[in-house]
Amino acid sequence: MLGFALAACATSNSQAGTTTTAGGVIARRFEPRDPHGEPLALLPPGAVSWARVDARRARASRHWGPITAMLTNVGLMDTVRRFEREIGVDPLASTSTLAGAVYERVSGPPDAVLAQLPRAALVLRDGFDANTVRAALGRDGTTVREERVGALTVYTNGRYAVSFLAPDVMIAFHPAIAANVERQLSGEESTTLERDPELAPLWERAGVRASAVARSAGRDTIPFSIDVGEDSRISVPSFQRVVAWVDGDDAVTVRAVALAPRDGDAARFVSGLDGMRRDYGGRFLVRIMGFARLLNEGVSLSTDGAHVRIAIDAQGSEVQRAIQVAGAGAALRGG
Repeated sequence: MLGFALAACATSNSQAGTTTTAGGVIARRFEPRDPHGEPLALLPPGAVSWARVDARRARASRHWGPITAMLTNVGLMDTVRRFEREIGVDPLASTSTLAGAVYERVSGPPDAVLAQLPRAALVLRDGFDANTVRAALGRDGTTVREERVGALTVYTNGRYAVSFLAPDVMIAFHPAIAANVERQLSGEESTTLERDPELAPLWERAGVRASAVARSAGRDTIPFSIDVGEDSRISVPSFQRVVAWVDGDDAVTVRAVALAPRDGDAARFVSGLDGMRRDYGGRFLVRIMGFARLLNEGVSLSTDGAHVRIAIDAQGSEVQRAIQVAGAGAALRGG
């Protein structure tokens, strides 16, 4: 599997009903969320971005080796290694499933981002040992406290907080959002990431809402420009929301929909990107590198009002070459 994949699961009903106490007071009862159900349902709503990964399927793909090499070239595997030292789990190498969400926008190189620890949460299924995790939290003599947040037992060193939801399910998160995590897990919070009503129109346009196996979403992104040649630039609007779906073990399918501030912004972006696609699709170097079919037949761009729709259907060999090119470019920039 090239990217992020997990078969969609049903989300448990968060609110079970109400109970009348002896004094006549109406008390609301909540149904705790199933730790073995939809992993995104365990994460609080309101995230800036989120995704879920079928890590076991990803590791089985022939693209996994080249992808990890590329991630190493851009420095992201250093972040994974640091997370492993501090939490005691390699989320990519050992887990079967993971889902994560970031609740504040951060920027900078991976080490700087990890150093400031954005408010984020990560659900891990399988591939961890609770004693190893607690030991990692207390490395170098750091004090690890066991706390109760509502019905949730939390282990924290002040930098990370961890809770074991089942023998094979854990959640790691920023201590500042412990109350949000507890509300979500208890079922008191009725909204879930994967059922965000603001994103429903985008999933409908993507055509993959019911069977999406990888999703991410963002809000209030910053506009910027892409240089695509000596005298060519594409203006990327400040997309307010984005969803993306990726699937495939060899050939890869991508479906993405983004919401621009205005219809004209979406139309200009698609026009520029489509023009670049047609231009580069006919170039000799692109044909030699084996990307002509992908650019001419495998990419589709369209608009629906302020919405931008992108469809990519890449063959396995094209995916391999794209990863190699991206990895080589990262290596050159790093050198």
